[in-house]
Amino acid sequence: MNLKERPIKFLRIISILFVFLVVRCPTVNAQQNSLKFSYLTVDEGLSHTDVKEVKQDKLGFIWIATLYGLDRYDGYEIKRFYNTNIPKNYSFKNRIRSMCLDENDRIWLGSEDGIQFFDPQSEKYTNVDNPEHNTGKKSYSRLIALKGGLLATLAEDKFRLFKVNGAVLEDIPLIYPTGVSFTDIMADDNNDIWLSSNNGLWKLDQNHIFSHLIIDSAKVPHNLLKVFRNRKGQLITVEGTTVLLTRENMSSGEKTAGYTLHTQQRCFIAGCSAIHDVVQDKNLDYWVCTDNGLFLLGQDFKLKQSITSQSFTHSLNTNFLEKLFIDRSDCLWICTFGGGLDFCDLNAKQFYTFQRNPEMSNTLSGNHIRSILEESPQIVWLGTNTNGLNEYNYKTKEFVHFNTETKGVRLKSNEVDALELDRAGNLWVGNDKGIDIINKQRNGIYTPPGNDKFPLAITSIARDCYGHIWFGSYYNGYGNIIPDKNGNFKVSYRGTGSGYQIWADKKKPEIMVSTINGLQRLVISESGEVIKRFLYQVNDKSNSLSSNYIFPVQKKNDNTFWVGTIGGGLNYLTLDKNDNYNVNIYDSKYGVFNDVEAMELDDRGNVWMGGNGLERFDPKTNQLTRYDKNDGLQSNSLKVGASYKGSDGRLYFGGVNGANYFFPDSIKPNRLPAHPIFTDLIINNKNVRIDQGHDLENTLPKAIPYSHHLVLNYLQNNFMLSFSGMHYANAEKCQYRYKLEGFDKGWKYTSGKNPTAAYTNLDYSDYRLVLQASNNDGIWSSDSAVLQIEITAPWWKSPLAKVIYSILILSVLIGIYVYQARWFRLKKELAVRDVEEKKREEMHIQREELYQQQLQFFTNISHEFRTPLTLILGPLENLLMENANTVYQHTFQIMRRNAKRLINLINELMNFRKVADNVIPLQVAEVKLSEFTEKLYEEFKPLAENNQMDFSLKIGDAKATAYLDTQIVEKILFNLLNNAFKYSPPGGSVILESFNDFDDYKPLYSSEFKLINNSRAENYTFFRIADTGIGISKDSIGQIFDRYYRISNNHIGSGIGLALVKSLTLLHRGDIYVYSDRNQGTEIIIALPQGPQNYSPEEKARHERGISSVMLEELDNSVDLNAVNNANGLADENNCNTQKQHILLVEDNGELRSFLKEVLQKKYFVYEAINGKEGYDIAVNHIPDLIISDVMMPVMNGVEMCRLIKSSFETSHIPFLFLSAKSALDAMLEGLESGADYYIAKPVSIDLLLLTIGNLFEQKRKLKQRYTEDFYADATELVHSNQDKQFLEKLIRVIEENIHKPELDVDYICNEMFTSRSKLYKKIKSISGQSINEFIRTIRLKKAAYIMTHEDVTQNELVERIGILSLSYFQKAFRKEFGKTPSQFIQSVKK
Repeated sequence: MNLKERPIKFLRIISILFVFLVVRCPTVNAQQNSLKFSYLTVDEGLSHTDVKEVKQDKLGFIWIATLYGLDRYDGYEIKRFYNTNIPKNYSFKNRIRSMCLDENDRIWLGSEDGIQFFDPQSEKYTNVDNPEHNTGKKSYSRLIALKGGLLATLAEDKFRLFKVNGAVLEDIPLIYPTGVSFTDIMADDNNDIWLSSNNGLWKLDQNHIFSHLIIDSAKVPHNLLKVFRNRKGQLITVEGTTVLLTRENMSSGEKTAGYTLHTQQRCFIAGCSAIHDVVQDKNLDYWVCTDNGLFLLGQDFKLKQSITSQSFTHSLNTNFLEKLFIDRSDCLWICTFGGGLDFCDLNAKQFYTFQRNPEMSNTLSGNHIRSILEESPQIVWLGTNTNGLNEYNYKTKEFVHFNTETKGVRLKSNEVDALELDRAGNLWVGNDKGIDIINKQRNGIYTPPGNDKFPLAITSIARDCYGHIWFGSYYNGYGNIIPDKNGNFKVSYRGTGSGYQIWADKKKPEIMVSTINGLQRLVISESGEVIKRFLYQVNDKSNSLSSNYIFPVQKKNDNTFWVGTIGGGLNYLTLDKNDNYNVNIYDSKYGVFNDVEAMELDDRGNVWMGGNGLERFDPKTNQLTRYDKNDGLQSNSLKVGASYKGSDGRLYFGGVNGANYFFPDSIKPNRLPAHPIFTDLIINNKNVRIDQGHDLENTLPKAIPYSHHLVLNYLQNNFMLSFSGMHYANAEKCQYRYKLEGFDKGWKYTSGKNPTAAYTNLDYSDYRLVLQASNNDGIWSSDSAVLQIEITAPWWKSPLAKVIYSILILSVLIGIYVYQARWFRLKKELAVRDVEEKKREEMHIQREELYQQQLQFFTNISHEFRTPLTLILGPLENLLMENANTVYQHTFQIMRRNAKRLINLINELMNFRKVADNVIPLQVAEVKLSEFTEKLYEEFKPLAENNQMDFSLKIGDAKATAYLDTQIVEKILFNLLNNAFKYSPPGGSVILESFNDFDDYKPLYSSEFKLINNSRAENYTFFRIADTGIGISKDSIGQIFDRYYRISNNHIGSGIGLALVKSLTLLHRGDIYVYSDRNQGTEIIIALPQGPQNYSPEEKARHERGISSVMLEELDNSVDLNAVNNANGLADENNCNTQKQHILLVEDNGELRSFLKEVLQKKYFVYEAINGKEGYDIAVNHIPDLIISDVMMPVMNGVEMCRLIKSSFETSHIPFLFLSAKSALDAMLEGLESGADYYIAKPVSIDLLLLTIGNLFEQKRKLKQRYTEDFYADATELVHSNQDKQFLEKLIRVIEENIHKPELDVDYICNEMFTSRSKLYKKIKSISGQSINEFIRTIRLKKAAYIMTHEDVTQNELVERIGILSLSYFQKAFRKEFGKTPSQFIQSVKK
């Protein structure tokens, strides 16, 4: 410190001390003021502890300028806005020194690095500068936004005026006074600017001309630091620590340079070194903030109150104050240095507080108040729970403490539970250890005779109308203390028990006793005796108290009492003259506390109740108002018995943190309305961003407070809106109600503790959210915040999609209807099916019985067939031996083989019956496999040679043996080999193989079926039969072993062969493996147990001991082996008799085919085929005159062949005759529908067959003869099928259309008919018996005959018209065709 600074600082200190001593304000304690400050610090989310300025925008938001950016406060939440536009200047740009709002609510900020503005709608900063770039790197201490886009600034004692042009500040040139440093600026309603300076007061008018104003004609210029204006338009200036109020009203705007202002009031603020701000409230009082606290000046500029951080609880949190601001809800905001932002309600409820301040000696001894008594309007007594008794004097504002250690007045206990004054002015103090009586002078304890008998654990003390003292005790009942004639105090107990509170009427001999078992009303005598006793309790009657747990009682008049209960709210007790009573209950339905712990009545009859806060109940309107800690109460907990009403109507209520006192009429509701605003939006638990394209899910074009229409997509239908009433007096007590029109049916309510509205899974529609708010006293505002919300539907919920859905739903409903109908029908069908199922079961049983009967019948009749067959075979064999004629030998052999075949069929049926009846025993013996298979191979070798097939034998191990029942195995293999040869074509191959290792075996075909026996053996012998026949399809392979099953009707056989194989294999404990592919071949493997251990001794002993048993019937295999199945196909063309008709005979049975050929070839030329495919090829190549075919044949059956024949151009005209064993009607219909002309069932009569064939040919011959001889006959009569008729009609049309052309020949017709010469020739020859040229000539001649009979033309003209060149040739040909010359023909027609 230099020498120049020392005297200055010393003089300043001396002056401050002098003023402080001379103009010292009275001591200000907590109970003197009802102000209660709230704080916004970094703990509440403020950006910085140093707050430089506060403003309120048009919506009501509080904007806070700090040294770490801009903050916004809505009454509940602080939202930070940090400028990140220029990374290198983050720190300077966010150190905000001044702030103002323009007409568009843009926030202009003066920082330590120039000027910027913040747009609340887009939540973006914009850095501004002027073309000269000289606005930056300066600390702007004052900004004022003027009308017309002007911005006045003050930076480093220099004033500048700018014109705002977008983001550019255009300097307005000014003529500055010389030598003047400006310290503060202020604008009035006329857009004039007032400036304080080191040279007094200056004004800049609208013409941008400076004017100097003189104050009090001072010769020495005033060094003014601040300039303000009050509500009347008077200027207020600050000089040093003195506040000056000018007399003149400056609103007229007529003051010019040199004008003199006169000081009306001045006030020196002691105790501070600098005045920073001055504001005037609506009461026209002035608030002055300094570097050492807050000062309140009245309209007369006299100091009313000074407030520092030590003044009272919830006072300022620091004394260094920067700026002041009063918002529209009449809250005072105080910017501090280091303490954040303080604010208080200037319309706060006038609840004054007794509260202990540990930093002061003149304070309450303890905060937990148990009893209160007002001795006079100037004296009040407060008993604490553990800190003794307090006496407070309103006049001297001093506390006097009494406790167990006080000299002169030493209490028995510091727990003071009850207080009362007797008529002598003595103070009775009840505590847990008894009763103390402080004398009238309050300097000692009065101990009257008998005080040793005073009761203990006192809960309450009261004085009745006779002046007697009544007491209530925790444990010793209740009673009274009355002095006798000798002055001895006598204790009389009037009730036993515990927990009593006494409420005595000082005008009427009546005592109310509150207990935990109801309310007692006592009528007493002057001697203290109880004359009458009434008990009021909870009972079953409607006229009953709401609870037996009674605490406070207050008398309204002689007949009515207010009774507070624990758990039952407030009761209104009314007595009548007959001592009857009526109770009205005010409980939680009215908003009343359930536990009413303290109660007083004010002079207007309102009931004030203490519990979890303080409530005022107006019985006239039933209106209830609740007050809490935020309204100025010491806490939200008020205690039992700690209440009192003073003589002047002042009410006292004590709690756990002090005591409140107030005049009821001063507690007025806040009439300032709330202004509801939506403040924030959260979508899907994520905060929204303003115009941030990278987060499309949560992006809004502008901030939600400025949005009136909100558009959300279908993924954003879960959101929460925050809101505020912009009422800062006690924001948590503000009430809100909102309704989402289109969704909510009624209003939804919430409080300031949760000012949000959340909605989830909203339908895609348009909504209207309406918000209303009340202020902290429940007064609802007429303003409403309205937000239109549109939730767009996804494409699948668009109108088109809904139409589609409607159609689908309708379809579903129809489907459901149809389904239900079908379901009911199905139920009915199921019911019918159940009945039918039962019938089917019965029928199955009947069929099984019938099957057994049929099987028995066939077995019996088979026995009967043996005798006739024996009588047939015997004579046939004699004929064969005796007759050496070779002509008959062949016929006799056919008869003999078929008779033996019939015997084999009978034996096979017998075997099937034996197996079905399980009468065939298993008789195994050791067999050498090579010998067994070779024998079987030799038996089938001739059949392979006859069928021109490759038959091979493969033996795996020549020495291998196995235990087999040869009779059964032979039957199995014979059936399988027989099928292999039967269904394999000539040139095919059949393999018989035996082997023992199945693991090395690989199937030849893909489709498979396995039939595994439950009985398993360790080793097996395998027999494999493979062929290259027609094969078995995948769908049929699993059913071939079923009884009577045939793959199709084209397969010959009875359907019991493979079923017998299955039964015999299972009897032999074997397995069957089948592998096959359609039209490629089949292989069947029979696996039989190999060793003797797999059979029982009985199964082996039968064979060894020769025990007789039922055996399989023997079959004569030579029948099939000796049958010849050879078809030469075509007869020797050299022996072909061209005069004989040609017959194609298609039959797979060789013997029958040979026999029929032998019969037919005597009169006809016969072609042979063994299946339908071979027959079709022969028919196409040779065009027979008749086709005779069987139906069931391999490769291609007869029906398929007939369809091909009738659909082919070359063969469609050929007559077709079926000769089949299928005699059923449906079989005949199927054959005739395929195009056949005749159907004869087997067995056939040769005579019938020959006669049918002869008649067919004869009819065909007559048709041809008629066609050639009768010129009226039509060629279409020669055919029967539509296809042939259409062919002939087309052919005749071609000939007739070109008949006049001599060049009409075969080649021309072939071109027109799109066919070859040979095919056309064969077709015409077969139909008409003529060549093509002959057929054309016949058509020409018939045309000539027609012309001659219908027209009168010459023969020359006629010849020319029919295309014949020579008349003589025409006459010769006509005579040859019709047996007459043309002239004779005309004459015969005329006759």
